[in-house]
Amino acid sequence: MKQIKILFFVVVIHLLGSCCSGVSCGCVDQEVMVDTVFVIDSSLIDSTDLIVPSYSQLDSCNGTEYAYEEFDIEILPYDSLPYVEHDGVFGLKRDCDIDGVPMYFYQGQFHYHPVSIAEYGLQILDVYHDTKKPILLDQVVVLADKLEGLSLNTESTMFFPYSFNFSLHGLEDETLEAPWCSSMAQGIALSFFTRLYEETDDQEYLKMSKRIFQSFLPLKGNDAKPWVSCVDKDGGLWLEEYPEEVPALTLNGMNFAIYGVYDYYRITKNREAKVILMASLTTIKSNISRYRMEGDMSLFCIKHDVQSPYHHEVHGKQLHHFYLMTGDEYFEEMVDLFEDDFVRQY
Repeated sequence: MKQIKILFFVVVIHLLGSCCSGVSCGCVDQEVMVDTVFVIDSSLIDSTDLIVPSYSQLDSCNGTEYAYEEFDIEILPYDSLPYVEHDGVFGLKRDCDIDGVPMYFYQGQFHYHPVSIAEYGLQILDVYHDTKKPILLDQVVVLADKLEGLSLNTESTMFFPYSFNFSLHGLEDETLEAPWCSSMAQGIALSFFTRLYEETDDQEYLKMSKRIFQSFLPLKGNDAKPWVSCVDKDGGLWLEEYPEEVPALTLNGMNFAIYGVYDYYRITKNREAKVILMASLTTIKSNISRYRMEGDMSLFCIKHDVQSPYHHEVHGKQLHHFYLMTGDEYFEEMVDLFEDDFVRQY
C-alpha cells in the first residue's frame, strides 16, 4: 500500500513532580515536559511522490463473524494490572473546571475529554487503593458523575462521545464529526468504572460497567450506530479508536480498549466478555507484525504512515501486559523485537 506523508507536529504533555498533597487535589500549574511525536520531514511537502493511499485497497471491516484463539486468561494480582504505579502520586491536571474535572483545549475551546477524565480517575484510584484517603475517593466520585453525565445511553449501552470534531492526523477528509465515539474512551472508562466498583462495592458502578462493556458488541457490519467494533475480511475483531468508514486500525487505542474488556472479565467472569477479550487479543497477535518497522518505530495505525516515539513505547508496555494476561510467549517476543528496533533516548 502506498503511504501518505503527514506534515505536522503533535505534542504529548507530561507533568513533572506533581502529586496529591493529601489535603487538596485540585488543579495547579506544573512544570511540563514536551514530547514531540508524529514528526514528518516537512521538505516533502512539494514532492511529486506525495501520494494519498487508495482506500479501496484497505479493509472496510464490514464482517459480522469473527474467530478467536482460546487463550488461558490469567487473573492478575492488583500489582500487575495496567495503570498501577504504586508511587503514591498522580499528575495534577493544568486545566480543570471548578469541580476539578479535567478540560481539554482544542481548536480554541475547552472540552470535556472522556479519555482524560477516565485516565485521571484511574490515577487517583491507584493512590486511593494504597492510602484509602477519603478526599481522593470524593474526587474520583466527582469524575465518575461527570462521565455519567456526559454519556450517551441507548437501550442497553453507555457510550462516551467526543463533543468536538477531530481530523485524524490533521487530514480534513478524515474528520470525525461530533458526537463521535471511540473504543479507547470506552475501554479506559470501563477500566475506571470496574475498578471504582472494586474499591467501593457500589452496585451502580457495576451496572454502568456492564452497559459500557455492551458498547463493544454492536458491529459496524450490522449497521450499528454508534459502533466501536468491526470485523475484517479475515475474521479479525477490531476495537476501533477512530470509527471511520475505512477504519484506521489504531494499535494503542485498541489495546487500551482490550484493557477495559479484561478488567470487566476479571471481576465478572462473564463468558461474553471473555470471548470479546480472546477475539481482540487474537487480532493483535495475528496483526502485530504489520505494525513493526524493523530498526525503527512501530506504526501508529495500519492506514497511515505515521510513527511516534511515545506510542512506540506504549505499544511495548501493552504487549507485555498481554503476555501477563495470556502467558503467550509471542507477545513477549514482540516486545523484545520492538525494543530492539527503537528505544527513546530521553
